[in-house]
Amino acid sequence: MKRKKREKVEIKTEQKPKKKGKGKTREEQGEMDLVCRNRFDGAFYHVLHDCVIPNVCNLESLQARRGAACYDEWQTRWIHLLAPASKKATRCYARPSKKECLVGPTLNRLLPPKAKDENPSDIVVLQRSNTRIFDENTFSALCSRLRREGKVVVYTGRESPSQTVKIFQKARYLVGYHGAGLVNAYFMNNRTRILEISTFKDLKNSDPWRSNMKEVTKYGAFETRILRIPIQQLLNANNVSYRAFDPDHYVKGLKYVSLTEVDVERIAEFVPKH
Repeated sequence: MKRKKREKVEIKTEQKPKKKGKGKTREEQGEMDLVCRNRFDGAFYHVLHDCVIPNVCNLESLQARRGAACYDEWQTRWIHLLAPASKKATRCYARPSKKECLVGPTLNRLLPPKAKDENPSDIVVLQRSNTRIFDENTFSALCSRLRREGKVVVYTGRESPSQTVKIFQKARYLVGYHGAGLVNAYFMNNRTRILEISTFKDLKNSDPWRSNMKEVTKYGAFETRILRIPIQQLLNANNVSYRAFDPDHYVKGLKYVSLTEVDVERIAEFVPKH
């Protein structure tokens, strides 16, 4: 007996519409985990240097997609400035993969546009508020001398992100004692001059104290100089004696910085001419 061939039956199934975002990675959907995890949470220098700038390529992607991301409260004001179309997510699933891009040009695309026909012309002086503050006489003498070279703008670190960016976009010269304020060089134009003031860790003035010049200038092309003043000058300004134990943090915690007339003149000599 011959078997009957089975007839092929075509079964039609309704295709369910794809859910929004289905098939995309969490990163493509914009749910990025940008929470910055380090032991300096909230410190101004580390917010920019460790948390915001390393993620600038992801922020550009986030802004373009109007995506969402997780981040700490102290990152909020910078992310709002650089990726205003983004939203804050309540849950994130994975860290985004590291995106490669040219940080300097990418940052410039995200920053508020510069005023047209405006060449950087200001001399920006960093005046700290807690430690390593220019004492009253030094601050007065420094600003007075620099005003002979052009308009002087004082940056204290209490400015908003948008105010900060505007100040440093207009700078042609930046001078300040070693500290967080120098990180704002990220917002300055190439060929801007930067002078960082620092000191030494020993009484022989042979062991240099800190400098973050290499870090703050790695995304641009600047003319730089470091002026190191004798540690005795700082000790006298604070009316304290030298402490050999942990001199690095001891110097960091000194409240006042004093400059001599020669120091001030050397700072003024480095101001770029118009």
